[in-house]
Amino acid sequence: MATSGTYVTEVPLKGTVEKHYMRWRSENHAFPEAIGHHIQNVTIHDGEWDSHGAIKTWNYTCDGKPEVFKERREIDDEKKTVTFRGLEGHVMEQLKVYDVIFEFLPKSEDGCVCKITMIWEKRNDESIALAADPGSLPSFEMMALRCKALFLRGAGSTINDLFDRDIDTKVERTRLRPIASGLLTPFQGLQFLGFQLLLGLGILLQLNNYSRVLGALSLLLVFFYPLMKRFTFWPQAFLGFTINWGALLGWAAVKGSLETRVFWTLVYDTIYAHQDKEDDVKIGVKSTALSFGDNTKLWLTGFGTASTGLFSLSGLSPDLGWQYYASLVAASGQLGWQIGTADFSSRADCSNKFVSNKWFGAIIFSGVLLGRTFQ
Repeated sequence: MATSGTYVTEVPLKGTVEKHYMRWRSENHAFPEAIGHHIQNVTIHDGEWDSHGAIKTWNYTCDGKPEVFKERREIDDEKKTVTFRGLEGHVMEQLKVYDVIFEFLPKSEDGCVCKITMIWEKRNDESIALAADPGSLPSFEMMALRCKALFLRGAGSTINDLFDRDIDTKVERTRLRPIASGLLTPFQGLQFLGFQLLLGLGILLQLNNYSRVLGALSLLLVFFYPLMKRFTFWPQAFLGFTINWGALLGWAAVKGSLETRVFWTLVYDTIYAHQDKEDDVKIGVKSTALSFGDNTKLWLTGFGTASTGLFSLSGLSPDLGWQYYASLVAASGQLGWQIGTADFSSRADCSNKFVSNKWFGAIIFSGVLLGRTFQ
């Protein structure tokens, strides 16, 4: 769930309520000169300087770095309040709600109090789509994060093929992979890997420092994943954390629904692993398919239930509309169909069920977009 809070303080002022309220209401363009060198300027984008609903942009310096903050002003002359609502920019990278309310109250004949209330809510990192503002689609910058995730997953596949090139030749399903079959040399695979990582780095450098660190750490998971099947029966769990690390990059925050996608990954990758279980036994590698055996459907039912339950909970914090939950019902039915009808003795059926997860993901993503757009 998102973190939120309210901070209230009072500042005593000399002069009447009307004097300070009217100055705060209409003269903020003079603030840069009054406050100091940290604020360079404030410009009007929509409306008039002292009008209700006006949208303004602040240009300022934070830790020596130029930043921008766009806000909407709401004015209540009766209550003598001015509210700043954060829209986008530096502050809104980490916050879903950022409201600062200035209320001017009489204290004495020649004095008053400015009551300042700050209301904030940390943005939930549910996904790229959830990070979009209510009633809008994800921005170009947010969708760039999705491209970065695709590059990372592609790099993971290349690394896996490089590590497993000797194993892949012994497995019916993988013996025709480019490196295992000799179509590409390991050196050519490394060149392609370098190209993928450069593309991912190009996007990573556009993000804030926290996201850059998370992105760099994800490479450790990508490099270690191919080794997991040699040491544990749960490489699918490690894969879940590896390919879903991008959930943290969707918005650079610590909390969210990373575990939601990990359970989903355990479902589809265990089905995928059943294609190779006979070959895996022969060559001595491990998987959840071998660990679960005849109890696979029972395990997958548990993972599927946990996944859909957490997907449901993850819709509460960003207040998604009914469209999201309607889509979740349909997605749950699709996941239940996969588990209930999967024939683990048939490689073809396991492959078809695995591929069908594109529809599960598409249904969930569509629900998020609709629930956010029509919020």
